[in-house]
Amino acid sequence: MIIDPGELFTAAHKGIYEEKFRHAGIPMSALCFNNRFAWSLDKYYYFRLIDDQACLYCDGEEGITSKHIVFPLGAPDSRMLKRIVDIYYPAFKVESLPLKMMYVPDDKLDMVTNLDGYDAEVVHKVDYDEYVYEAESLTVLKGKLLKSKKNQLNRFHRECSSCTYHKLTAADMDDCLKLTEEWCEAKGIDKFDVLNSDYIPIKIIFDNFDDLSIRGGVIRLFNKVIAFSIGSEPLADMAFIHFEKVDQTITGTNVAIVSEVVANEYPEVKFVNREEDMGIEGLRTAKQSYNPAYMMRKNDVLLRARGE
Repeated sequence: MIIDPGELFTAAHKGIYEEKFRHAGIPMSALCFNNRFAWSLDKYYYFRLIDDQACLYCDGEEGITSKHIVFPLGAPDSRMLKRIVDIYYPAFKVESLPLKMMYVPDDKLDMVTNLDGYDAEVVHKVDYDEYVYEAESLTVLKGKLLKSKKNQLNRFHRECSSCTYHKLTAADMDDCLKLTEEWCEAKGIDKFDVLNSDYIPIKIIFDNFDDLSIRGGVIRLFNKVIAFSIGSEPLADMAFIHFEKVDQTITGTNVAIVSEVVANEYPEVKFVNREEDMGIEGLRTAKQSYNPAYMMRKNDVLLRARGE
């Protein structure tokens, strides 16, 4: 590494990062502090302020993620963005790699791809676009397209009348992690395999719960957690839900946790961002079945110094 990467990204950066996130006003779940912090896995990201913009750099982890920077948060203009790219570029050049900038929204592409002195290639994968829903549709489940969801929810309330819902707290950690372990076992997945399991990032959220701004909920049946959801504070009229786990042996549990969390924890929002499907067929079918209002596109941009 031949650059100053900054400080290891920790919960201590939450305040300044979220200030810049709100200033940027980009309603992308991947850019939320809780998401980046949880998936930093305690070691992948480094944080710097450059020209008053919040910058994240990852040196890469073999088999997990490639070297990259995250689209800077704040209000970068072309001059600022070029300066940021110039600072990080040597870390990529030394390995003969293009600088990879991740999570670039569509409305920032022109600025990124027209930086003076750089050639750009845009990479867009639909597997990583985020599903955005109308909040009311997730709670009311009204209309022909959501009729089956409404039926599942009604069945859940009939057959699980003893269930209780409450706001997610740090005290729910052990029970929620147990449900996550059971989900992994049912799928035949090693819970520590971060390519296929979100056990570790969920644990990171709980380990730092009191230092984070979490919105979420839990459904219990006879005190056993059968569903939980973890999200972030809204940005304007957009809520963000990062993690959901349910007992899939109980019909309607998945619909119930979505409906309860949106109704109880996000009563003020118009839209709910429930992240991507990662190209997983079952997850894609499930997310599409809720009739998304639109998709939040995410782009990677590969930058090479002109003439190299």
